[in-house]
Amino acid sequence: WGWALDKLIDKTPECSRKGLIAETYPKIARFHRWWFRYRDLFNDGLPCYMTGNDSGWDNSTIFDEPWPVQSPDLTALLILQAESLASMAGVLDRCDEAAQWRKEAEHLLDRFKEVFVRGDTLIYRVLLPMGAAVRTSSSLLTRIPLVLGSRLPVAVSRRLVQEIGDEKQFLAPSGPASESLASPKYEPNGYWRGPVWGPSTLLIHDGLVRSGELSLAQIIATRFCDACAREATFRENYNALTGEGQDDSGMTWSGADFLLLAEMLNPTQRST
Repeated sequence: WGWALDKLIDKTPECSRKGLIAETYPKIARFHRWWFRYRDLFNDGLPCYMTGNDSGWDNSTIFDEPWPVQSPDLTALLILQAESLASMAGVLDRCDEAAQWRKEAEHLLDRFKEVFVRGDTLIYRVLLPMGAAVRTSSSLLTRIPLVLGSRLPVAVSRRLVQEIGDEKQFLAPSGPASESLASPKYEPNGYWRGPVWGPSTLLIHDGLVRSGELSLAQIIATRFCDACAREATFRENYNALTGEGQDDSGMTWSGADFLLLAEMLNPTQRST
């Protein structure tokens, strides 16, 4: 929510921004705390997903083991959310709260590096009955932390960019595949096990921009927009290799992501 609200605030007229922030700040703050109150199943200060549905990536391959998962994407988004809450608190003249949120963001970033970084690789953990087990992943979900941009260790950032830009791994003709094309678990119409999705494409695009990888960001935006434009029915997801629309049509997230990415590709033709 913090990541999304930052984008919305930027597009809100200045005269209306403080009202928007005043309305949303307490709600996002409560939701932020919810993760730590009800999803800190490892008892180490980092929330986890009970199931794939908690993440929105329902059947991603990181959920193949039927146990809670502590994934780096969740912590990365919570870091950005804490930073967003700090900014909102500052606008509302809640200086003490702003300082607390900044401190929390810094603490979460330190814990992110301690728990999820192994050399140049990001891992995730599964809470098995006998304790936490470390896993590596072929899912795009564990590449979403690229949204942290310069906050990431340089070696990790470089590897994420390399993998996302590799046409044998994630860079498919229709955009970033949700599961590596090289993975034995890749499925062309496997929901979160292969197809290209608008929301994940937008997050990866944002991470590339934050990391200064503008050329690759443009390639990804172009490929996704081209896939959408072929049918113009805004399908739920797209076959990574053929661009064929899959599952439901008329999906607002695909339409919204298309408009945002098309605007970034051609800023002189702003959407209305």
